[in-house]
Amino acid sequence: MTEHDPSEQDPAEADAALSIKQDYTEQRLSIPGLDISERQHAEEVLRLYQRIVADSSNHISILDRDYVYRLVNPAYLGAHGLTEEAIIGHSVADLFGQAVFQSLIKEKLDRCLAGETVCYQAWFEFSAHGRRYMDVTYTPYRDHGGSISGAIVSARDITELRLAEEALADSEARNRAILDTAVDGILVVDESNRMTYANPAISQLTGYSHAELQNRLITDLMPERFRDRHDTAFKEYLRTGHPRMPWHQLAFVLQHRDGHDIPVEVSIGLHHGAGRHQFIGILRDVTERRQGEERLHASQQMLQHVINTVPHFVFWKDRDSRYLGCNEAFARLGGMAQSGDLIGKSDYEMNWHRYADLYRHDDLQVMENGITKHNIVEPLALDDGHTAWLETSKVPLRDSQDRVIGVLGVFQDITERRAVEDRLRQSAEVFESTTNGIAITDRAANIIAVNHAFTEITGYTEVEVLGKNPRLLQSGRHDEAFYQGIWKSITQTGAWSGEITNRRKNGEVYPEWLTISSVKDDAGNLSNYVGVFADISQIKQFQDKLEHLAHYDPLTDLPNRLLLSARLDHAIERAGREHTLLALLFIDLDRFKTVNDGLGHPAGDRLLQEVAKRLVRHIRAEDTVARLGGDEFVLALEGLDDTSRVSALAEKLLVVLTRPFDLDGQAVFIGASIGISTYPVDGKDAATLLKNADAAMYRSKEDGRNTYRFYNAEMTRSARERLTLETSLRQAIERNEFVLHYQPQVDVASGEIVGVEALVRWDHPESGMIAPVRFIPLAEETGLIVPLGEWVLFTACTQAKIWMEDMAMPPFSVAVNLSPRQFRQANLVAHVRAVMDATGIPPGLLELEITESAVMEDADQAVTTLRALKELGIRISIDDFGTGYSSLAYLKRFPIDKLKIDQSFMRDIPQDQSDMEIAATIIAMSRNLHLKVLAEGVETKAQLDFLRGHGCDAYQGYFCSRPLAAPALEQWLAQRPPIT
Repeated sequence: MTEHDPSEQDPAEADAALSIKQDYTEQRLSIPGLDISERQHAEEVLRLYQRIVADSSNHISILDRDYVYRLVNPAYLGAHGLTEEAIIGHSVADLFGQAVFQSLIKEKLDRCLAGETVCYQAWFEFSAHGRRYMDVTYTPYRDHGGSISGAIVSARDITELRLAEEALADSEARNRAILDTAVDGILVVDESNRMTYANPAISQLTGYSHAELQNRLITDLMPERFRDRHDTAFKEYLRTGHPRMPWHQLAFVLQHRDGHDIPVEVSIGLHHGAGRHQFIGILRDVTERRQGEERLHASQQMLQHVINTVPHFVFWKDRDSRYLGCNEAFARLGGMAQSGDLIGKSDYEMNWHRYADLYRHDDLQVMENGITKHNIVEPLALDDGHTAWLETSKVPLRDSQDRVIGVLGVFQDITERRAVEDRLRQSAEVFESTTNGIAITDRAANIIAVNHAFTEITGYTEVEVLGKNPRLLQSGRHDEAFYQGIWKSITQTGAWSGEITNRRKNGEVYPEWLTISSVKDDAGNLSNYVGVFADISQIKQFQDKLEHLAHYDPLTDLPNRLLLSARLDHAIERAGREHTLLALLFIDLDRFKTVNDGLGHPAGDRLLQEVAKRLVRHIRAEDTVARLGGDEFVLALEGLDDTSRVSALAEKLLVVLTRPFDLDGQAVFIGASIGISTYPVDGKDAATLLKNADAAMYRSKEDGRNTYRFYNAEMTRSARERLTLETSLRQAIERNEFVLHYQPQVDVASGEIVGVEALVRWDHPESGMIAPVRFIPLAEETGLIVPLGEWVLFTACTQAKIWMEDMAMPPFSVAVNLSPRQFRQANLVAHVRAVMDATGIPPGLLELEITESAVMEDADQAVTTLRALKELGIRISIDDFGTGYSSLAYLKRFPIDKLKIDQSFMRDIPQDQSDMEIAATIIAMSRNLHLKVLAEGVETKAQLDFLRGHGCDAYQGYFCSRPLAAPALEQWLAQRPPIT
């Protein structure tokens, strides 16, 4: 039983609450003259008791005389997992079942209804809480006339207490059974050295009854000679708290009642109870063990004498492979004077220590598997530096309970025998394990032995060829003269070596490299022939494969540049001889890089393979399709009378290549740019024709892609100029020929400068300033835009830092353009952070401009990159807005600060109504998206007035200033011309 929680409702309280409720209701209805204050007090008391009953964790209910529920509290409902409607009005038997009601509940309720308060404890089954042990009280409930009208039930869950009591009782009974049935004696001794408890085993050990041992001095059980020593040690411990020796497995002597000594092994534990020490001792009779040890010692002595006479080396070890003993021969082998000197040592401490791991491995196998290992061959290091070989047998070493406690070994020296066996085995292994086939014949050339490789290569078993002549392998592809040449060489020189074609048992013909040698006996007479051969089929196949790889593209299996060049040479020769035309179609895929970057290189490879298949399907068998590398293909069309078929084929291929490609369920659309050159008009050799077709292809790209162009001389000059420009561009980066100009960005409302845009210029040492429109697209195409863009970012940030520290300069930001290729760089964010750290520019002064097309190329990845850049504290603007395609759904997700209206929309304002509507719409949309908006290319006051009228934030253009070098900009800012 546990004390009631003060918050729990007592049955009497439930009774009072119900009574108050009834009384108050009746008074309120039938006594109109009741004082208001008394009624309020009664209502407060009613609410108090209702809350007590409702909040109680006890199960509280009211039953009428028919055992029917009239009231239940929430705890009662929760235990049964039911609503009031499922209990009120129903009987106890309905809720607990008729069997439980009749056997457990009814008799007690009847006593309560007769006027008795009934308390009891029992197990009940609840729907919500399962089986619980309850402390139940039934209290009679009386009406105003004093008659018993029902029962108040209060039940408290004491399951945990019940389980704890049962567990404690079980534990005490179990511990008592353990103590009473223990084989070892168990004693409890108090601080006065008297026994307060002794189990039955103590009585059996000492001969004293339980009553005689109770409260007896422990020294009474000791021989007289040990009592004083025990008393002294015991008192010293009580004084100092430190025992003289550890209390685990003490050697001790007791005295039996009849007077004989009893050797025991004692372990002592200390228990603190009620402020006093209690010493618990566990005693084990070791009489038989002592006697057994003596017998074992005598037996060991005899065994040692026997094994010393054995002519072999004998040893035995424990489970840790430490020596327990050996015979004298083994001791001498280990450099020991006597066998006892080896005890406790391991192989790691002996002169054969370098083989200790090997010995340990064998020991563990025997001990872990419990199986004898016979004739183990192990090496042994000798004092003279040589290695001897031992043949060892090891068996598990077991104790009396058949448990493996170590290993027993016996060995003998087999060094000489092993040397002979090794030589024989090596010869046999060489014969059998070589990958070359070997056949040995007698003097008459009849086979007397073959190795395993012979059977693997030829397919004949040893039985099938023994006694046969090797001619059964002949393929029939060599004539008689060939074989006569072989035997002539063997007769004259004793050997022949060369390539020969033979036939396997299954009829397959294969090439082999064969060497035949004659063997003579000690007298110099011919005794045998030995043929050694290797199957060189794979070598031949590999050579063919190398030949194929040298001339074919490994991805598409189309002819490569080398094979194409050879075929073109032959085609040109035929065309010149037959006076026909030869046409080359140089095909470069459009948007292939987008697929490769977006879907990955594996998808790009599959796309190239599908393109190759489509090209092959649309040419004649005598024509050639080749892949030069990357996404470049060449078609060579021979035997043409004119170029009409070439044009028709080019048009067909453009249609074919624009059809969607299915790459693992992803529909991919590409196109192609085709350049065409013909023999003999556009060149009379393969290199010239390829070069001119390439130039024509570039012209088709410049003319809008997905088209074809025939070569003309102007294309060659254009291609040469482009190549020269690309070379100069690469050198310009190395020679630092680039400079930055800065164009002011002006606030529309105030006319104050708010920023500058950094614009790169190429100051060529010979050609002077080269317009960005000439070199920026080339830099983007070749990838040079990345190092160029990195230089622009670093230089602009450095200049911005200088201006920031100049007190005469107004504060403004610097905007730097990021090319699409830069924006796709994986390390972009890290590079921008590094530049900011290196230059010291505050993040708020840097603005990065990204074109609309660049961010929409991969919008999801763009969102991730833009957010990472914004986390650096810099500002982001979308450049050339309105010229591409922007999803408004993505535009809302982009963490940007500004939109820049492209100058193409400003150029014709105010003459072009459409441009005015587009510009006004972009400004309004920016406002709605809470973005700043800047207009580019403002050149007239009318354009500025338009922007001011529609609420544009800022502008840049020639109306304010053209881009200026840094010193010129500083001078311009110092003069600050008024801008209106």
